[in-house]
Amino acid sequence: MDKRSLVVFIAMLAVTVGVNFLFFRHQVWPRLAVDVGIAVVFGTVYVRFLRQR
Repeated sequence: MDKRSLVVFIAMLAVTVGVNFLFFRHQVWPRLAVDVGIAVVFGTVYVRFLRQR
C-alpha cells in the first residue's frame, strides 16, 4: 500500500467513525447504510482522481 492509499484509508476511517458517533450512535440500520455510502464515495474518489495510471 502506497502512502496516498494509506492517507485515503485513514481519512475514510476518521470520517466514518466521526459520523457514527455524532449522528447515528443508537441507530443500527441507518448507520450501516451511511457507512456503506461513505465507503462508496471514498472508493469512487480514489478510483477517479487518486489512482495512478
